[in-house]
Amino acid sequence: MPELRGVIVGTWVEGIRAVEELLTRLGWMVVSCCEEPSEALDLIRFCRPDLVVMEGVNPFLETAETVKDEHLAPLILFNNRSNNHFSVPIKGKLVLNSPENPGDDGKWKAAITLSREKFLKRQEFFTAREKINSIETTRQVVGKARKYLSENLGVSEVQAFYFIQILSHNLGISLRKAAEKIIKVYQLKEETA
Repeated sequence: MPELRGVIVGTWVEGIRAVEELLTRLGWMVVSCCEEPSEALDLIRFCRPDLVVMEGVNPFLETAETVKDEHLAPLILFNNRSNNHFSVPIKGKLVLNSPENPGDDGKWKAAITLSREKFLKRQEFFTAREKINSIETTRQVVGKARKYLSENLGVSEVQAFYFIQILSHNLGISLRKAAEKIIKVYQLKEETA
């Protein structure tokens, strides 16, 4: 199994070091750490990590929202307790305290697993939605065939539609399949011409 890759984003050095050590103990490879929110987004887009662990303080919250909205990677926010920074959670995101000892491994491991599972489900959902949106409807297929017939045979679109209906009836196939056959014939004709 390939090693899982993580990116850590934040300015709190001790927290980043603690998160890096924790991820290493959990079998992750930390591919990069970043301190600048603007650079972090470019880094995440370039590296395509399996996990992003980000300090949950103001300069990074907009970046965290973008990571979430663009479905770039699973995201976990961690709290910077050393500087008394107030961490504002992003809707639907868990904010963990910075790991202080190896006893925190179980909590972090569970959070990472949950975050990755949610991310993969959302990714699957959006892939399915894109696939559905890209499928041509029967009306679009019949319209395309009707256009091919009217342009190439010099008939009206109504006559072309009747032709598709008659073809469908005579062959005992659906209107869509008849239209697809017409489209295929015209595409082959264009390829060989």
